[in-house]
Amino acid sequence: MEYLTAIVQQHPLTIHFSLLNPARASGPVYVPVMLEPLGAFVNVVVRDGMGQVVCQTHRPKFTPKLKPSADHAYLALEPGYSHGVLLPLDDCTLTPGAYRVQVTYSNLDYRGSPARPVGELAFSTVLALTL
Repeated sequence: MEYLTAIVQQHPLTIHFSLLNPARASGPVYVPVMLEPLGAFVNVVVRDGMGQVVCQTHRPKFTPKLKPSADHAYLALEPGYSHGVLLPLDDCTLTPGAYRVQVTYSNLDYRGSPARPVGELAFSTVLALTL
């Protein structure tokens, strides 16, 4: 499994996050369908040049539409395919300057079903952003 992250828009700050089954993979892998809401599976922390947190996501209260034990909560990704989402941070207003954007992902309780095993998925990266 590989993970793709990119800043695709500055206002509002929008992150594209994807789970990728690389083209060199020997076969399909299962991944959780759910990547939203922002702050549940994908978390973002934006720090200024001094390392101060200027905005961050918070874990929302939500009731997942798909149960972690349900087969239909998982998607089979063939080699070379990805599953992703655009995540706007609507409450993040940035002034001109340099920033570090930390993006982390966890699949939480979505570890698969007996027919569609997934296991633990975790990822963290830091992206540079200059406005």
